[in-house]
Amino acid sequence: NSVIGNPVQKALATSYAKQFLTTQFADHNYSLNTVGFNFDTKMYDYIVTRHYDGTDYSYALTIDSELANRSVSSFMPHPSTLNEALSTRLSNEGKTHVRNVVRSVLPNANVDYKVFVPKGAIDENTIWAPGFTLDVNAVIQINQTVQQWKETDFSDVRKKLKETFEQNGIHYSRVSIRVTEESMKDGITYVKTVFKDELYAFEG
Repeated sequence: NSVIGNPVQKALATSYAKQFLTTQFADHNYSLNTVGFNFDTKMYDYIVTRHYDGTDYSYALTIDSELANRSVSSFMPHPSTLNEALSTRLSNEGKTHVRNVVRSVLPNANVDYKVFVPKGAIDENTIWAPGFTLDVNAVIQINQTVQQWKETDFSDVRKKLKETFEQNGIHYSRVSIRVTEESMKDGITYVKTVFKDELYAFEG
């Protein structure tokens, strides 16, 4: 139903959520509460409370129940606890560096970089620099358009990006990669997604 979804799927999603959080919070000092199931999107929503240094920080976690291996759809400070001004400033400070690093692997990629900072998590005067990290640090979205899709061109893009991020001090919670193929017929431009992949900070 729209409140809890399939009980088996809920158990699997919750188990995956705990696995993910263990990798994000090594001290295991958090609590996990199920908010509900969205029947339309097949997503489970959770509120995570992070207990750290005498302060509780609230995060919103969404798990996709339909993928066989489960997927973290989103994980970020809950909107009510987000330091929006600091998040925006740090995102802007790091965006050029992150874009240049990505383009060393995918030269024509469009890159979006967003940092999410809970209120009180770090000093307001913190300046972004390579190596910058938070418990939940950043989401990187990569989009590239090609005129002719060749699978071999992207066969090892995941490995290359991961290695390049490590070499350049780029920390992230999730990286989304999307490649579209653009073609024209009868004066009409057609665009279709030909490749999608994701990287997560907790992958080995």
